[in-house]
Amino acid sequence: PVAERAQDIGVWFTILDALAQLAVISNAFLIAFTSEFLPKLLYEYTVSGDMSLKGYVNFTLAWAPNGTLSEACRYQDFRDANGDFTKFYWQLLVVRLAFVIVFEHVVFFICRLIDILVPDVPTSLQLKIKRERYLAKQALTDTDTILKIARGDEEEDNEPTSNESVTLQLPGKTKLPKV
Repeated sequence: PVAERAQDIGVWFTILDALAQLAVISNAFLIAFTSEFLPKLLYEYTVSGDMSLKGYVNFTLAWAPNGTLSEACRYQDFRDANGDFTKFYWQLLVVRLAFVIVFEHVVFFICRLIDILVPDVPTSLQLKIKRERYLAKQALTDTDTILKIARGDEEEDNEPTSNESVTLQLPGKTKLPKV
């Protein structure tokens, strides 16, 4: 198969952009709901009097509800003795959701800022493209001039007499005899 030149990556740019946005959002949820960063931070600011994590591990363990087991059992969760969620659990949920929103907005803002500040095409490449276009236009103009002279479309006073020989000099090219 013959390769075709394309302007850009087409629809793949949209697909990759959507995939990147999905990755940012999923990472925000992953950080918020699986790490201990936010529960520890909330514990330091709301429960701990001295802004330390003293007693944090014991605080994160809930007792199994009364009458469910014959002996005392503790598990990691924020529930009271009846098995209902504590106030800390709801505060933590709000903090986690707020973190997701703030995190994704900050990351998207930084991405857009980089997108604006960093050009898609480097300046050196833009100069090379402009130079190539200029040279292509010059070549077309020179070719057009040669064809006009060859066909005799130029003004009559510029036409040489029958016994004069004419050669055309193109920049960077060898002399071409007039046909």
